[in-house]
Amino acid sequence: MTVSIPDQAARRVSERENLLGALSLFVLIDLLLFLPAFLAGSDRGLGWECQDSLLQNYYWRTYATRRLLQGELPLWNPHVFAGTPFLAGLQAGTYYFPNLLYLLLPTGGAMLWTRVAHFLWTQVGTRLLALEAGASHRGAVLAAVVFSLSTQFTYRVYSGHFALLDAAAWMPWIFLAAIQVRDSPGVRTVIRAAAAAAMQLLTGHAQVVYLTWLPLFVVLSGAALSDWLAAGARRVLRDLGLLALVVVIASLLAAAALAPTLELVWASNRTAFSQSWVTQLSLPPYEILTLAMPWFFGGGHQQPLYWGKSFIWETSLYVGLLPLLLLGRTFHPEKIRAAAPWAAMAGVSALLSFGGYSPVFVPLARAVPGMGLFRAPCKFLIPMALALAVLTAIAADGPSKNHRHPSRGKMAPVPTVVAVLMLLASALLWVCPAPSELTSFCRRIYSPRRLEKPPRVTEELVRATTRQSSAAVAYLVVAVGLGRWLLHAERERRISRRIAGRAMVAFAVTDLLLTAWPYMTTYPLSLGKVPSALEDWLAGQSVPQTAHGPSGGPWRVSLRRVAGPNHVTGSRLETADGYEGILPQTTCEFYNAMEATAGSLSMYRTPRPGSGTRLLAQRYYVFEEGERPVAPELQSCGMVGSVPVWFDPEAVPRVRLTRAYQVFRDRSSILQAMTAPGFRPDGAVLLEEEPGLLASPEPVAGSLSIEQMAPEYTAIAVVAPASCLLVLADGWYPAWKVRVDGTAAPLLRAYGFLRAVSLPSGRHRVEFHFDSSVALAGLAVSTLAWLLALVAAVRCRGPSVAALAGRGPFDALVGEK
Repeated sequence: MTVSIPDQAARRVSERENLLGALSLFVLIDLLLFLPAFLAGSDRGLGWECQDSLLQNYYWRTYATRRLLQGELPLWNPHVFAGTPFLAGLQAGTYYFPNLLYLLLPTGGAMLWTRVAHFLWTQVGTRLLALEAGASHRGAVLAAVVFSLSTQFTYRVYSGHFALLDAAAWMPWIFLAAIQVRDSPGVRTVIRAAAAAAMQLLTGHAQVVYLTWLPLFVVLSGAALSDWLAAGARRVLRDLGLLALVVVIASLLAAAALAPTLELVWASNRTAFSQSWVTQLSLPPYEILTLAMPWFFGGGHQQPLYWGKSFIWETSLYVGLLPLLLLGRTFHPEKIRAAAPWAAMAGVSALLSFGGYSPVFVPLARAVPGMGLFRAPCKFLIPMALALAVLTAIAADGPSKNHRHPSRGKMAPVPTVVAVLMLLASALLWVCPAPSELTSFCRRIYSPRRLEKPPRVTEELVRATTRQSSAAVAYLVVAVGLGRWLLHAERERRISRRIAGRAMVAFAVTDLLLTAWPYMTTYPLSLGKVPSALEDWLAGQSVPQTAHGPSGGPWRVSLRRVAGPNHVTGSRLETADGYEGILPQTTCEFYNAMEATAGSLSMYRTPRPGSGTRLLAQRYYVFEEGERPVAPELQSCGMVGSVPVWFDPEAVPRVRLTRAYQVFRDRSSILQAMTAPGFRPDGAVLLEEEPGLLASPEPVAGSLSIEQMAPEYTAIAVVAPASCLLVLADGWYPAWKVRVDGTAAPLLRAYGFLRAVSLPSGRHRVEFHFDSSVALAGLAVSTLAWLLALVAAVRCRGPSVAALAGRGPFDALVGEK
């Protein structure tokens, strides 16, 4: 059937009006959501100061911004963990284009506006995806609201998971592009899909890539089966080939970030599969209750009042009550074909989110390449939220015929009675004193086995816990009652479809904003800055002459009084502490041997000096005001301003010369020797290979001075009266190389973790430099790939996104043309 030109013009005008109306609504919603942050000002950061916003993201973005403004590529971060790869760590999003806003705006303003932009991008993409699934305009708007305002998004703003939110914003766009590639293959559709997948990779959260493509495989597998039956294997092979081409092009476009990351992954300790690692933060099945009652296990931003497993932003999935009330409509014969792929995606995502509680997760994590690198299966709640959002869009319009409820317009008596009883129970639980059994229960849930810092169980805490749970039950009853009345009025045609659609959107927005607003918190960015007087004093401390001969290099400091172990990253200081997502294997093994809490995901703060901190030249300690150190070996330096500073007199200098060494057969033997009684950090150097010189316990009466120390380069002038070892207390990594007098020399690994080089007698210049060839090659590949993709997209014609979206009812999957 052909469509007349006037009809086409009218439809385009209608679509344009719908798009403008949706965009206006999305902007209004986002401004309301982030209104507390806008009112707080640009000198405040977005999120909770005790979580990743200040512990990681603030420092990553400020460090990357500072280095880029200096015209340098941030390959290495010397400030934490005695140095660790920075660009390869991905989550700073150094190459992610929207993060250029950090170069133009103050950090607080850039934090806020990038969040707003990504929420808007999520909403637009989800709306287009819902239209592709066959939804109406109001259903598509409803889907965008449900997905973007779900607790998997809003609570993660509070926890500071910015890279994850950036990557999740591309999830609906990748789904849409993959469907379009399958339905209308062409150069432009392939490039569009590859560009979306590449942007998701560049955001810096590789786990979300798996959270996107595994559920996408579930959605497309049903279409592949129907193609096999209808058109044979040729169509299936074509579709698989196109998607493989998308993945290859996306990898080339993102090579600038992927190349150094793969180098780090191969050198990290995540390469070996660990069942305990991949099942960390699995969703306990009972916490699926958060689908209906987000506050049942606690709420607000006071973490001791949350008594669920793990963290509320990880294990909470609240998409609003309206989607749950609408799900029954998807079983109608008119909607079941369009809803089936998304229902399957929701079910598979839910099963995978259970992680260790599910029998299928661990075998799948073993079988799928790269999946064992990640933890937190509960993050599969993100694609589950997307599937529920699309199902909501499909169900938003009732069946074409007016199927009346068996009660003929009257509310069913059984649900009404249950609702009344639940309200009464909630009211009694709110006003009655807490029974002793409940106090015992609270002691169990607030035990050290469940919480890292369990609070003291008092009567006030028990009352607060029970009141939060009772409030969640009461809210559920009232909101479900309002939602059922709205759907009942629409079904009985008591209100028009236009008014019903607007009421549904208003209901969903209000419901989700009420859940999100308590978590839209900010913190002063001044918390992330070292006081200038303290920074100047610590940075100016020189290394004294020691009993073991001349030595040199700056000291490291542990700032115990600040927000997090990455605090020094924004200053001139360095520390042995740190909090990073992925570390080299040598770093993890060293810190684990020192009885730290480091591992594949590492957070290490030194409460007292030990052999590890002394090896790493950590001499100074700054505690909370009024707090005294528990280590008796620390001595007071006095006050720097109003801050007390302590020092460890046994810390080993940053750079030293020695002839005393021992060679061990492997790194594990070195780590055992380091933890054995009697180990002295200033004694013999522990090596994995022969250095080619004669060992001697006599001190080396030479001299050295650091001529230049930059993140990726260190130059040291040495005068050695005899052949000796130069030991630099900085982290070893395969990309580090060493030159002695301009000639490449073997880089030795001291203590399984630090850098060392063997020197002959005489005057030398030793240069440690970070080999950036992998990063530069990846950057060259990405630049060329983007240029070629742009040229191909311009020269090749193809259907636009607007032409491909909204053909309904999910043409790409159910085979309707």
